[in-house]
Amino acid sequence: RPGSIGALVLAAVLGAASLVAIPTPSAAGTPGEVVITEIMYDPPSDLDSDEFIELHNPGVVAVDVSGWCMDGVSFCFPAGSEIAAGDYVVISPDPAATLATYGVSAVGTYGGKLKNGGEEVSISDEGGSIIHSFVYDDVHPWPTTPDGQGPSLELISLDADLGDPWNWAASTSPAGHTAGAANSVAAAGVPPRIPSVVRSVDIPAAGQDIVVTAEVQGSTTDPTLTWRFDLGTETTVTMTPTGGDFWEATIPGSPAGTLIEYRVGTTGVFDHSSPRSDDTATTVGVFVPREVDSQIPVFEWFIREGDYQSMVTDHLLDDTGFESVLVVGDEVITGARVRVRGSSSRNDPKVNFKWELPQGHDLVLEGLVVEPVDEFAIQAEYSDRSYGRSLLSWRSYRDAGLPVAQTFKVRVERNGSFQGLYSYVDTYDKTWRKREGFQKDGSLYKASSGAFSVNRDVDKRWKRKSGPDDGFYVLGLMIDFIQDPDPAIREAYVREFYDIPEIINYAAVTAILEHIDSSSKNFYAFDSDVTGRWSLIPWDLDHTLGNRCSCNVFSDFVTPAEAGDKANEMIAAVLEVEEFREMYFRRLRTLVDELLAPGRLEGIFDSEVGPADPEAALDKALWGQCCTVPQERGFLFDDIEARRAVFEADPRVPPSQAPAPNVVITEIMADPADPDSEYIELYNPDDSAVDVSGWSISDGVDISIQNGTVIPAGGTVLLVADGPAFSGAFGRTLFVADSFSGGLKAGGEALTLLRSDGSIADTVDYSAPGFPTIGADEAIEVLDATQDNSVGSNWTVVPGGTPNAHAGVGGDPIDPVDLPEPPPPPTPYACVATDDGTDVTLTFTGDRGSSENLRIAGGSWVAEVSALDSYTVAGGSGTEFEVRARGEGFDTPYSTVPCSSDGPPPPPPPDSFVCTASTVGGDLVLDFSGLRGSSENLRRTGGAWVASVTGLDSFTIVGGAGTAYEVRVRGAGFDTPYTTVGCT
Repeated sequence: RPGSIGALVLAAVLGAASLVAIPTPSAAGTPGEVVITEIMYDPPSDLDSDEFIELHNPGVVAVDVSGWCMDGVSFCFPAGSEIAAGDYVVISPDPAATLATYGVSAVGTYGGKLKNGGEEVSISDEGGSIIHSFVYDDVHPWPTTPDGQGPSLELISLDADLGDPWNWAASTSPAGHTAGAANSVAAAGVPPRIPSVVRSVDIPAAGQDIVVTAEVQGSTTDPTLTWRFDLGTETTVTMTPTGGDFWEATIPGSPAGTLIEYRVGTTGVFDHSSPRSDDTATTVGVFVPREVDSQIPVFEWFIREGDYQSMVTDHLLDDTGFESVLVVGDEVITGARVRVRGSSSRNDPKVNFKWELPQGHDLVLEGLVVEPVDEFAIQAEYSDRSYGRSLLSWRSYRDAGLPVAQTFKVRVERNGSFQGLYSYVDTYDKTWRKREGFQKDGSLYKASSGAFSVNRDVDKRWKRKSGPDDGFYVLGLMIDFIQDPDPAIREAYVREFYDIPEIINYAAVTAILEHIDSSSKNFYAFDSDVTGRWSLIPWDLDHTLGNRCSCNVFSDFVTPAEAGDKANEMIAAVLEVEEFREMYFRRLRTLVDELLAPGRLEGIFDSEVGPADPEAALDKALWGQCCTVPQERGFLFDDIEARRAVFEADPRVPPSQAPAPNVVITEIMADPADPDSEYIELYNPDDSAVDVSGWSISDGVDISIQNGTVIPAGGTVLLVADGPAFSGAFGRTLFVADSFSGGLKAGGEALTLLRSDGSIADTVDYSAPGFPTIGADEAIEVLDATQDNSVGSNWTVVPGGTPNAHAGVGGDPIDPVDLPEPPPPPTPYACVATDDGTDVTLTFTGDRGSSENLRIAGGSWVAEVSALDSYTVAGGSGTEFEVRARGEGFDTPYSTVPCSSDGPPPPPPPDSFVCTASTVGGDLVLDFSGLRGSSENLRRTGGAWVASVTGLDSFTIVGGAGTAYEVRVRGAGFDTPYTTVGCT
């Protein structure tokens, strides 16, 4: 039974026969006997644990693979490993995940991971000789759909070049793979190849013909050229031979503004086309340019008119995507999908759209974005009649040092007609997260409407964009703690699990921009798996700078958590702590001075939005917006000036920070017990808070302190070598601002603290004469921070260190209350099988689903087991089962779990089975008698199992006289153990 392999020693079944010649098994495999036939290098789950590699022995004898090793991942087969004739075996990074996801038992666990962008994968024998090697990729001519789109990558033919991309294809199995079994695309013979397709002109003029030339090898019929204009009806013609492997056909000229798509097709043992049918874009696109008078980028969007109307009517409120083609300059992206996006904005006459480009066909947008993109939004910003508030807001968050989306104004033409003035905006997809440094295993959540409501389950209020599926447990726990009625509990949680500088920085910009629509939606929350701390990321910025909404905000929004306003509860939990409020207002003043500097926002608007004034006028006429473009510019500038006045009038906002504030180094831990828990303590001796955003330390270590870091009056802040290591040594509640690179020298070195303008705030050379010697797990700290800290006699040794203890000024470290023990995480749904040799009883445990169904593994769902504690399958002994379960709500996805079991109790060994050997001439005759088994296999004693003798009375081995043989036999059921019997 391929795919249900429980051990590396696999039987080779050659079929029943009474007289055969058994070849002598080789001691080790020879090149060509074992091949890599399938890989899942980028699973649709995006989980590395769901990768796998499949190996196949196409020979007629078992292959000893002891000591064989894989390259590309880290794995070697242990001694005694064999792959039986005709068998398929799977190795993976996580056999338990492989069994749960694919229903296949992996025979080995590899280290490392397969690269999504392609790499070399090979298998070598115990002597290092390469048995099979190839370099896969995720771009043409390799299939692109295996790169995270669902299917695995499968080998087509053993008769063709095993490394040729045209000999590989995406799995066509409904399951998306054939792990442990014959490939869905398998074929005999050599598939056709299309090494090159070129056209006579890159960018055709109006009316100019396009001659397409293709190099084709191995097609059983003449190749064809298929094309269509503007997503219309396809035309197919047979190509004409031009000599050798080359063929050509002509696409007739078209008017300016025409979209042309084409592909070349072949037939053979496997039908191929170029672009490939298993590419995410199955046509090549060409655009006949037309003149569009615009000073901003133009996006030419092609979509069938019926699809567009269906999208903005029938599918206005769902996420159904429709085929589209995008043209930007010389770039033509076919095979894209477009859908309506947004929440309440879906009810506007002019809606937002999300573009998802085909895998491997990114949009470059040279000069507009920092790297190619495969997903983005075009925002209508219908509520903002100035067309500029969102762009100004994104620029402000960016300039304050927060991670933001790239944005710029675009003119969109749909099917050759003006669609509107939009804003290009990044989405927070994998490309963006990687670029901005958000760890793959960190959890990113998007807040939907009512993010902090207690009336709906957390998974209905938030969407998980990345990170492990923990049932929203950690997110729900965070919300529970910040909603605790005890303010001491709220403060303790914030200190332990929030990135305080980042959230203060975010909150200050949010207040400056008057982003009042962000209390319970329009933001993201990120839980770092490195630091274990939460941070905030802005989103959806049209309701800013005076463009108010019915958002239950009634104040001037000097903080995002003013009394009487509906507040973002994550920010409110921070700002209710007096120490953090002081830090907030100091950072607020810094950013008011910078972001609301006279003329700054107005200048950005005129330079980046002003060139789109003609499009703005057209947009207002098309979509029915009030007021002229110059009027709306004036209204926006008035709103910006009003924000300046609000902060100048509020007495809580302090005066601007002094040009050269005083901050000193007061403690250094250079040789802790854990080398990664080194730290430097900074102290603010002044009577007002100091914003040290962008300050740095040079010489000994390298750090630029993150924006939002403020040292309270008379307070301290810590810079550490490694956040998690420091927290492990000293606890998580100490105020850590940032991490430095490079290590502190226990023997001493100079440390120089620089302000953001480059001026020197403090220098300490603790290698200088007079400084105390640092021993193991000792820190040095100043005796009196009001005195000169460059003098060694003002420092003393402190065993173990006293971080954040306000050293030298008599302060005490903050000691928040202990957090109560959180509730345990949900118990995963589990199904345990008990097999009595006849029946199987399934017991269900863990958090139960709203709907649970049972099936034989890999089969059809045949029984409803919702809310049952157990279920007995009569006569089910030796059969594998699995259950799918889903949570509340009809649309919740199912999760499938196997019913784990050690199998039925072993039957009594068939000790009455007898194999008697006799010699006839030079042959060996084996006679079988006694209690027979359900499966019987023969081998030379100690060798590989090479023949099935199930049900035979006798078996003759030609030339086998004088050789010892043995038979293994087992009773009913595939999973019952074998008993080995010698042939006497």
